[in-house]
Amino acid sequence: MSTPPAAGTYTSKPQLLQMADWLLSTRRYAHGCNLKHALKQISRAGRQIPAEKDGAEMRKYSEEQKAYMMAKANLKVIEKVHDAAERAFILCRGIVNPDGTIPELIYMIEDDTELETVGTEFDAVPENKQMWTEILAAREALKIAETKLLDYALNAVPIPQKEKTILTESAKTNYTTRQKIIEIVMNLDVSTLPKHCIIAF
Repeated sequence: MSTPPAAGTYTSKPQLLQMADWLLSTRRYAHGCNLKHALKQISRAGRQIPAEKDGAEMRKYSEEQKAYMMAKANLKVIEKVHDAAERAFILCRGIVNPDGTIPELIYMIEDDTELETVGTEFDAVPENKQMWTEILAAREALKIAETKLLDYALNAVPIPQKEKTILTESAKTNYTTRQKIIEIVMNLDVSTLPKHCIIAF
């Protein structure tokens, strides 16, 4: 069974093609479409700038790219605060697993009875309830931002209709395809796209 390339930011054409080759080798696309060629069309649409170089040169983002980055960052911050609250709660209760380790998060508590008790007590705290509500809202906001970003990639970015159809169909059913499209379009400098494709910065 084939395994995907190492995780990371795929910005060079060899890396993009490597991931596309893996996607095709999984044989998840019964319609036999050339996904590899379709992904190349997005990467060729504009100049690719690796994320680590953003601080070294001026970078132009579309509204969709900016909204996605903000939504993703917002969810990450809230989840980190929630995790910190769980760790503090566990420490305050003096909970230790049978092997002597202190669980980092509630789901890591090994004793099932203790896990259920601590989870119920933690969720009963009003501040924690509010935090979970905010996490759910942030996840929904990220989902909406992701959908808009995919729509931008498949409609605003100039790619041939055939490849657009391939990617649109694959993105509907395959998580890996959606994430690859997002990775590629997030590395596009929109100032290098044709004028009619650039939305307000």
